Amino acid sequence: SDYILPRLNFNIHFRVRIPSRREWRRGFAGKTGTTSIHTDGFKIHCGVGAEVYSNDLDISNSICLPNSASNLQAEVRTVKFY
Repeated sequence: SDYILPRLNFNIHFRVRIPSRREWRRGFAGKTGTTSIHTDGFKIHCGVGAEVYSNDLDISNSICLPNSASNLQAEVRTVKFY
């Protein structure tokens, strides 16, 4: 079977910034030279899904997950999109 060894790179630096509610209401715009990526994993009564959106990268993807998936699995799946 196929097998890939995991590779960790701790030299890639990034910052996560969570805007305030006030910034979101005003139409939050990131700083110049940054890339904004919005992710959401969710589990609701009608299903489980994951979404990734970035206007900066022209990305808008969503997928359905099995109903047996947990909310945490849906959140993790959004990170694995890209």
